[in-house]
Amino acid sequence: MRIIPIAGFSEPFSSISHLIAAGVFFVLGIILMVRGSGHAGRVFALGIFSFSIVFLLAMSGVYHLLEPGGTARA
Repeated sequence: MRIIPIAGFSEPFSSISHLIAAGVFFVLGIILMVRGSGHAGRVFALGIFSFSIVFLLAMSGVYHLLEPGGTARA
């Protein structure tokens, strides 16, 4: 299947969906940490978990944004 790039996005669906998911999980991570409040260790663990999800989705979105065969995707 041929992927048609649009507006500077190399793989538009993958890039946009991962970047939107990163934003959604950022908000959900804050809600999760608020609900877990009351114990510092729990909030810390939930913060690390939330950060890792947002970071991985954001980096995946940026990866799919970049042109294949370029320096960053070599």
